[in-house]
Amino acid sequence: MAKTIGKNRASASRARPAAGSGVAAGSVRDRRAGELAVADDADELENTSDADEIALDQEAAQAASRALAERPITAGVTRRPAVPQPLMGNPVTRYLAESAIELRYNVTWPVPREAWNMTLIVIAMSAFVAALLGLSDVGLIRALDWVVNLGTSAPGR
Repeated sequence: MAKTIGKNRASASRARPAAGSGVAAGSVRDRRAGELAVADDADELENTSDADEIALDQEAAQAASRALAERPITAGVTRRPAVPQPLMGNPVTRYLAESAIELRYNVTWPVPREAWNMTLIVIAMSAFVAALLGLSDVGLIRALDWVVNLGTSAPGR
C-alpha cells in the first residue's frame, strides 16, 4: 500500500511507485502528477536493501539529468544588445562599444559596503608596503654608508 506525498517531504532513496498508478516499474517519479510515490508501511521501508536504495538513487539522478537535457538550450542565456553596425567597421569604436556593453551587462559590481571594505584593505596594504620599503631603504642607505666609510676611517680609532 502506498500514498503520494509532496516531494519536499520524501527522499529519493525512499521513493516507490504507487500501485496501479500507471508508473513503469522502477520509475521514481510519476511525471503526470509531479509527486513522489512513497510506501507508507514501515515494514516495507525497513526491508529495503542497500542495493535497492542505491538503484533508486541512480534512477533519480538519471531522471534529473534527463530533465536537464530536455530543457531548451536558450534557458539561462542572457541577451545583451549587439554593437551597432556603424561602430563595427572601425576597430577602436568596436572595442569601445564592446567594452561598454561588457561593463554594463557582464560585470558584477560590488555593493557599496563591499567597495568600502576593499578600499580599506587596499589602503592598509599600501601603508604596510610603504613602511616595509621605507625601512629597507633606510637600512640599505646605512649599509652602503658603512661600506663607503670603511676605506676613509683612520685605523686604530
